[in-house]
Amino acid sequence: LNRTEASNVEKVVTRLLKGGATPSQIGIVTPYEGQRAYIVGYMQRNGALRKQLYAEMEVASVDAFQGREKDYIVLSCVRSNEGKSIGFLNDPRRLNVALTRARYGVIVLGNPKILSKQVLWNNLLCHFKQHEVLVEGPLSNLKQCMMQFQKPRKFYNDRPALGRGGPAAAGDRDYDRRA
Repeated sequence: LNRTEASNVEKVVTRLLKGGATPSQIGIVTPYEGQRAYIVGYMQRNGALRKQLYAEMEVASVDAFQGREKDYIVLSCVRSNEGKSIGFLNDPRRLNVALTRARYGVIVLGNPKILSKQVLWNNLLCHFKQHEVLVEGPLSNLKQCMMQFQKPRKFYNDRPALGRGGPAAAGDRDYDRRA
């Protein structure tokens, strides 16, 4: 659970709504059910606008959002603890789903220091930085991120990929489970 990130999700969503987006145009995606539930409750308790606007927004796990799109996606990555891996978001398929649900814009909320330890995220963050869309700081005063990213030394995966000869994402066991 990342309470700060949930608060920032509400602030970002409120800005989108104030900017003219409708609740049906916005989707909030997070890899964990606990974070999803917390975001829903947080927006109902602390949202700056009418509660009904937040209630009309779809807040779902990455897996539940598969196959659907919204105009704007806010992705809450959750992980902020240096001692932990990035869990679900280490799976390239889940990352693909999380990042490709938006028709017009995706806003990623996460800790780049933690996320950059994984190769796919490192490449994505470097791409964002190169295109000057990686920002940091309070939402009221965002500035371009000055963090320098180094290539990760190793993968943070549990086991080798089945039949692929390479590292596997931590979430592979969910997709490769055989009855």
